[in-house]
Amino acid sequence: MAQENVMHNLLQDMNILLNISLGEAQLSLKEICEMKPGFAFKLNKFAGEPLDIYANDTSIAKCEPVVIDETFGVRIVELNRRTEPETENGENCHE
Repeated sequence: MAQENVMHNLLQDMNILLNISLGEAQLSLKEICEMKPGFAFKLNKFAGEPLDIYANDTSIAKCEPVVIDETFGVRIVELNRRTEPETENGENCHE
């Protein structure tokens, strides 16, 4: 048990790179080659729709953009809960 606690503490100190996805678009090669400053195109998300937060290409949460001290930031609006393994009596292991 003590070794598990040490490993748990080490893992908690790790930095994980998060990516915030504003949306996706599919463009033709011709459109990409013709890009220049001022070129605009639609994404697959609507204005006001929550953005996705990814850790290691896994969606972990939804967020909304905010401004924090003159820089962009995000506010979490929903966490994605992964399925926890169940015990024999049907309860989640971490409850």
